[in-house]
Amino acid sequence: MTSMQLLRAIGGADDQMLVDAELFLAEDRRSRRSRRRLWGALLAAAVIALMSVTAYASGLFGLRAAQDDRPQFVHDPVANVTGLQGSPVYLASQEWNDWKTEASRRGINRLEPETDTSSVYARHGAFSEEAKAKLCEITEKYGLRLPDHRAVSAGIGGLYVLLGESGFLPMPGDTGGYPRNGILWDDGSIWNLLDAVRVNGKDVYIELYRTVKGSFLSGGIRSDPDLMEEWSYSAGDGTALILGIGPYQSVIMADLPNSFLFIIVKSGTGETGTGAPITDGSLNARGWASISKEDLETLADNFDYGFLDSIE
Repeated sequence: MTSMQLLRAIGGADDQMLVDAELFLAEDRRSRRSRRRLWGALLAAAVIALMSVTAYASGLFGLRAAQDDRPQFVHDPVANVTGLQGSPVYLASQEWNDWKTEASRRGINRLEPETDTSSVYARHGAFSEEAKAKLCEITEKYGLRLPDHRAVSAGIGGLYVLLGESGFLPMPGDTGGYPRNGILWDDGSIWNLLDAVRVNGKDVYIELYRTVKGSFLSGGIRSDPDLMEEWSYSAGDGTALILGIGPYQSVIMADLPNSFLFIIVKSGTGETGTGAPITDGSLNARGWASISKEDLETLADNFDYGFLDSIE
């Protein structure tokens, strides 16, 4: 294989760059040393591009790849729980949320007494005819479908009943009076699954979001990766995960073949770095056990990612 063929196979250099390179190499006046410099630069660009694609696909960009990058969230970080930056659902959800904000300001998407709240549009926050048309426009633009029917579950146990399967999530723990909740959409997406789970003898509270790829859902949750220690982790079944642990919150994130999984653990190390107790009203401050990195890894190993990714 020639150097030109190698470049074309790898990618990372556009057609004009390759044409320029061919013309350059055809000039007899150029020295061999110049040609080597050119090929070195082109190959370096191609390798960097290939590494970037690989890193994105394997989740190596980390928790920040799920952060909502709109200006209003610079100082109040929010994670987009639907997918990674640049994915169709991420872009569609941002566009839809921006439109809803403007529609609210203009008063053109009000929930009226006659609104059919059971319609698929109302379930996604589109109440007026203009809002319905806009939502259809956005989902068609990004090639996404709207999940319709949804069923409410009472936490992990309720989800097991709805699916007729069990054992693919960690063992439920004692919620201490906090709610068990969850939504199962008709495409298999699982949203706002709230429950306590047991990890190394401790009860911790989780909030799970699983969005099927190709579907449109929209939502976010406060999560600041700057407060977390983050690392890549391979679960017991080989699934590539990104884990993060902070003073009062932790995250398990996985970009699976068929879905995007974002799990908030309402517990962290319990250490603020200043020696002061956590008093911000987080669940960690309300009596949930603090956890370590090892606890978080153990918890991550107790999800059956293969089954989760197969739910339809």
